[in-house]
Amino acid sequence: MTTLDNVKINAFEISSGKDTILIYCHRLLSSKDSLDQLGIKNTLLREFDILAIDFRGHKQSGMASTCGGDEVLDLHSAIQYARMTGYRKIILLGVGMGGVTAIREAALFKNVDAVIAVNPCGQPQNLKPWWWNLTSDISLTTDYGRIPIRIFNNTRIDNRYWNGSPVYLVDQVSPIPLLLIYDKSDRYLNFEQVSELYDKAREPKKLLTLSKLKNNKIETEVIINWIKESLLEKLPIITNSLVSSPIQIKEISLDGDILLPEDMIKETIKSSVNEKLDIDNQLSYIKKSIEDLYHSRGYTIMQVSDIHLSPDGKLSLHISVNKIDHIDIYGNRYISSKKIQDLLGISEGYYYNAWEIEFAVKRLNQIPIFSNVESQLKNSINGDSVRFLVKERNPLSLSIAFHSTEFDQFGGLQFSLNEYHQNALKMYGRVLIGIQHFYPIGQLKVQREGFYNKSLSVRLSFEKFFHSWDNTNYFFARQEAEEIGGGIDFSYKITDNTKITTEFSKKHFNIPDEIYIQSKDKGFINALSLHLGNQGRVLRRGEYFFNWQNQVYLEFATKLLKGDYSYKILQLNLYPQIVITPKQILSLNIHWGGSSGNIPGPRLFSLGGDTTLPGYVDDAFIGKSVFLLRSRYELKFGRWLNETSRLYPFDLIFLLDIGDIIDSNHKSLSDFKYESGFEIDYASAIRIGFVKSLGRKKSPAHVYFGWNTHLIRPQL
Repeated sequence: MTTLDNVKINAFEISSGKDTILIYCHRLLSSKDSLDQLGIKNTLLREFDILAIDFRGHKQSGMASTCGGDEVLDLHSAIQYARMTGYRKIILLGVGMGGVTAIREAALFKNVDAVIAVNPCGQPQNLKPWWWNLTSDISLTTDYGRIPIRIFNNTRIDNRYWNGSPVYLVDQVSPIPLLLIYDKSDRYLNFEQVSELYDKAREPKKLLTLSKLKNNKIETEVIINWIKESLLEKLPIITNSLVSSPIQIKEISLDGDILLPEDMIKETIKSSVNEKLDIDNQLSYIKKSIEDLYHSRGYTIMQVSDIHLSPDGKLSLHISVNKIDHIDIYGNRYISSKKIQDLLGISEGYYYNAWEIEFAVKRLNQIPIFSNVESQLKNSINGDSVRFLVKERNPLSLSIAFHSTEFDQFGGLQFSLNEYHQNALKMYGRVLIGIQHFYPIGQLKVQREGFYNKSLSVRLSFEKFFHSWDNTNYFFARQEAEEIGGGIDFSYKITDNTKITTEFSKKHFNIPDEIYIQSKDKGFINALSLHLGNQGRVLRRGEYFFNWQNQVYLEFATKLLKGDYSYKILQLNLYPQIVITPKQILSLNIHWGGSSGNIPGPRLFSLGGDTTLPGYVDDAFIGKSVFLLRSRYELKFGRWLNETSRLYPFDLIFLLDIGDIIDSNHKSLSDFKYESGFEIDYASAIRIGFVKSLGRKKSPAHVYFGWNTHLIRPQL
């Protein structure tokens, strides 16, 4: 099946000619095959045909999981398939995330006949314990969680996932019968949360508590009996014999809100004619067929009235679709309701369309400042209103942080304040402790954006931190030092692609013996730096295009204000990239740097290590001037693999590097260091590579293994 947003969904169907189908919706990190593991499939098959799907991002279905958000599109496609196949009744059975999706689908589109939700796991963010938010953020939003889940579970998790709750929609499921089941053996949910859903839901509803659903044939019979009782108000009964005078429709007259093509509506009417139905039942069947058609297109609040068939075969009917009378926005603190409504793209007076509402909510959920957006339909004597419940991200967020240095491995906590609120004062900080030496370090940054037409930002920083000035785009100085001090920088966005940054800083640095043995430098640096960055795209032709970035970096240090050093540094960097095809990318990094004056160790250029010459050890070459040319030819094998493969984000990179510290001993091209090799890259995180130096000055070959920028490099 293919969803409306063009995602391929894998499914299996067990059909034996019954007129009722049960669609099974699995929990997060599970699959359609989990119905077999429950041990109730054979019992269900006695009464229903079964359709089970793999939600997006799971197993053989495409794209990535949004943990209950866009999965409603997957379920909608399954329901459409069942309708087109001819099933008269559709039952949803969802477990965990599948239960949440089933509730949302029924509430939004009212296109099924009964819903069974087993331990629907969503709950309001403010009711989740802090440890749940912390661990879920790590497992669902970072490589530390997503990559192991992809490798061992074959599930892809999207960067932004739905973290809402069905509690805001469960009251809209009515008049569809709803059975909520609390399975005591499920460790992810407690009874109070399921009970809250039950209290919010409207009749018809039922709450069932089981000690264990798996292989529970007795309780499965209870579920089947509930379904039968809930579907007593059946569609018109079709007899096994022809009626005495079947209707004949010769002409169709439509009136009212004809929001779909007339030919489509008339074809639906003609295809619903059944010679085994009398006139009254046939008209009821036609009415429901039109309602199902409108519902499938999102017009769920509508009526078919004044349906009449004349003796000469002329069918006339009136279609009315409700409009949105009010739009109410709640929960927003930082963004105005008018701005949110503009982002939604929905206004009062529009015809109510559940699809348009759903995609509007999806657009808002893609904006980082919103942690979750829900919609509710409210009916009142004043008309139909749509309420949007907006959850902006908590201004203060807390998470676990790690920092790897040559001196020690650090771990601790980090926080951010107003990270996604553009016009608010932002703060970022972290406090870490060394695992080996128990040495404390920390950082604090305060930033404000939005000055002068939102082009200027100002940032204050204070730190006691171990880091190097290494940056693969423009600065190569890997030597780590402990720096204590602070600074202020001004960043001005000249154009969309050009930014200039000026920083004033005063820091005291110290180089521990454990990480630097060539210098005992320590002292105060009073520095003024200027960084101009620019990027662009030119020469685009089809899939081929040429990208480029350039960086200019200037730094001046003075002995004024009790500084210990006086020096100048100039660096130039050009980063061109040619996208030959989506599967082949050629990139270069051309860098030159020069300096003069009394330069401390941390500001000297260095080559050797992962980001410069990986064939040599870290800081193998140190000096005041540097030249480096790095070339990479990248083959994205993921483009040849199916996106559902565990190996999908797999790249092979061939590299050739030329570079050296330029000093009085450097006399010819043969004095440069040359190296070549290759790297296998999985999901831009797991790396395995081989490099070997070339030319006169060789070093032993290396095979390296790593996670992101942390590498282990044994010599061969």
